[in-house]
Amino acid sequence: MKMSKLTKSFIAAAALASSGFANAGVIATSYLEITELGIELDVDNDGAIDDVDPNDYISITSFSRTAGASADINGVGGSSTKANGDPLGTADPDLICISAQCGSGISLTNNTVNISNLVYTDAFDYAVADSSVTGSALSTDGASGFTYTDAGLSTFNNTAGAQSNITNGLQTTINFSVKPTAGPLGVSFTAIFNAFVDAFADAASLADSSITTIASASANFQILVLPDSSKGDAGSGFIADGLNFSDDVEGSDTGVNLVGQSLATGLSYVTAGDYQININQNSTSAVELVPEPASIAVLGLGLLGLAGATYRRKA
Repeated sequence: MKMSKLTKSFIAAAALASSGFANAGVIATSYLEITELGIELDVDNDGAIDDVDPNDYISITSFSRTAGASADINGVGGSSTKANGDPLGTADPDLICISAQCGSGISLTNNTVNISNLVYTDAFDYAVADSSVTGSALSTDGASGFTYTDAGLSTFNNTAGAQSNITNGLQTTINFSVKPTAGPLGVSFTAIFNAFVDAFADAASLADSSITTIASASANFQILVLPDSSKGDAGSGFIADGLNFSDDVEGSDTGVNLVGQSLATGLSYVTAGDYQININQNSTSAVELVPEPASIAVLGLGLLGLAGATYRRKA
């Protein structure tokens, strides 16, 4: 069969437009785990931590925490939220998994996630999120919690995102009272943390100007202590500190892989009175692989050409 120059050009355009739509890969993973979150005190104002029980100087007046997880691919997904008002209680939402690989390539065992068994792959399309928080900063073992989001794509024409967060309670909104002491009370928060935050896109996707390639991941943890005037006996002084990690496929690689790292806020001095502790922890991941509008137009033009060739052949 002979083809006209016009038909040849349409087929060439279709081949050119579709040649860049082979498999590719992007990943965005964020995992942040805080363990042994506790409080240390300087009770004699000498600038050094004293070997005392924080419960002798600080009392909790109310407590709440929530943990949530949500994930989606192309706008289809799921979410889970759990709350707990017990200072030692657990807020443990369901692990959310959106993928054909859920239960096979991706384990669905809830809250067995740790820094050594993250999904982190561009072999298939997926979005996974989980979180959990338990314990109290005033208990012997301290508080522990993790947030985890993981999203990856192996094919074009998809967008995937995952979001997991602990709010309001490792914002445990803890309302607490500092008991009267001879002088201001030095307060320091300490913890151990593990973090893996990384965004990846394969070189072919990044080099192809006809494709929009996005991958970003972030994780943050914040402690904020402020005077609480709701009961009319607000103290004075405040504490603010935290962690912040992020990575994307633009510019230099700032991904992190940290295990067993120490966090300490340093001593901040507060007077007797009421305070509120807000502790927030969040992980986010987002990935996207889509053809640019111009590429879609070229592909459509090519397909129209193929349709025209079929019509002429039938005629």
